[in-house]
Amino acid sequence: MITIFPMRQIIKWAVKIYGVIAAVIVACIWMWADSPSIYMSVSYVLGVCTFLSFVLLIVAEKFWRKLWSVFPNLNSKAFPIIDGDWIMDIDYQIHDDLTGKIQSRKTQATAHITQTLFNISIKVDAKNSESETLNVQAKKEPASGVLKLYYIFQVTPWKTDNGANIPYKGAAILTLPSGTLNNIRGNYFTDRSTTGHYSFKRDGT
Repeated sequence: MITIFPMRQIIKWAVKIYGVIAAVIVACIWMWADSPSIYMSVSYVLGVCTFLSFVLLIVAEKFWRKLWSVFPNLNSKAFPIIDGDWIMDIDYQIHDDLTGKIQSRKTQATAHITQTLFNISIKVDAKNSESETLNVQAKKEPASGVLKLYYIFQVTPWKTDNGANIPYKGAAILTLPSGTLNNIRGNYFTDRSTTGHYSFKRDGT
C-alpha cells in the first residue's frame, strides 16, 4: 500500500530532516566532546539515524490505522482500509475441450483481505478451489486519481472436471470505485485460458 505515496517527495523530506539531525549531532560533538573526531561523528550520526528509522517504522506500522480514523479523508487521498471479509461474484469464460466452444459460467466465493501499511494479501475460498496471493501492488493513477490493485495469484483446485487439479496462476486489475469503500471490481485472466470478471462486495453491506 505504501507504493501509492509520493515516494520522491517523502525521500526528499527525509533527506532534509536527517541532514538537519546529522548537523546538530556533529555540532554538539565538536562543541562539547572531550576528544571529537570524524569517526565519532559518523558513528553517532549513523546510530541515531538508524534508531530513529526503526522507531518511525514501528510507529507507522502500529498506528497508521489510528491516523486513518482521525483523518478519514486519507481513504480517498491516499488509500482506503479494505481489509476484512468480502463476498465475490465471479463471471468467467472457459474453453470446453470436448465441444471446442467457450462456455460462460458464474460462481461465488469468499475473500479475506489482510492489509498493513506495507502489504496487501487476498485469500479466496471458492466451492472447488482456493487461491493465495503471489503479489499485490496498490497504485493511484496520476491523471484520474483512480485507485487500483494489480493482483497476481495462484489457484489450487480441490476438484474439477476431467481431473484437472493442477495449480495455475492468474492476474487481475482491480478498481476501487470512488465514493465507496464497500465495492471492488475488475477483470482477470489465468494461464489456464480462462478470463472473467471479479465483483467484490464487503460482507455485511
